[in-house]
Amino acid sequence: MEMFGERLKLRRKSRGLTQNQLGEMVGCTGRCISHYEKNFYEPNVFTLLRIAEVLGEF
Repeated sequence: MEMFGERLKLRRKSRGLTQNQLGEMVGCTGRCISHYEKNFYEPNVFTLLRIAEVLGEF
């Protein structure tokens, strides 16, 4: 089963975005996105919704 971070990375790359670009669009840093992709942290519900909006998953 894929973890959230793996799916996030695949979706981000499929949209041609860097971690920094996605972070700017979401309102956090590229480092924050990196931590999500490595499953070090999970985004809060508001950040998760913003990621979904930006990546067109919502």
